[in-house]
Amino acid sequence: MFYIHVRNGNLIGCGQFKAVDEDILNISISEELYNDFCKIPEKYICNDSGIFLNPEYEPADKEKQLRIVNIKQELVELDTKRIRAMCEPSLREDGQDWLCFYNQQAQCLRTQLQELEERTGNDYNINK
Repeated sequence: MFYIHVRNGNLIGCGQFKAVDEDILNISISEELYNDFCKIPEKYICNDSGIFLNPEYEPADKEKQLRIVNIKQELVELDTKRIRAMCEPSLREDGQDWLCFYNQQAQCLRTQLQELEERTGNDYNINK
């Protein structure tokens, strides 16, 4: 099952499980809609009748949008590496701590992501 989570009429995220907070409405959606929402959440809006395409949505340059999606995926992968680096501390061959190394990479990606989102007008953070 795939769900979009709605709080006070606002789309706040999506997932393969229902959100447990009492104030969150879980709307069951198709896998296709789920995948598209994950990539471009600002493309959709919610009203009392359900989830709809946002009539005010204007697609950003596809290359920039794809880079945004890729950066977000890279950040998720880095988060996994950072967790492992915290659980199993070790040093790289150059003497640098792995956690510091991954944190620097993540910071660089976040800066790139912020710049791209500012240029495309995409300020929706699915993790808010």
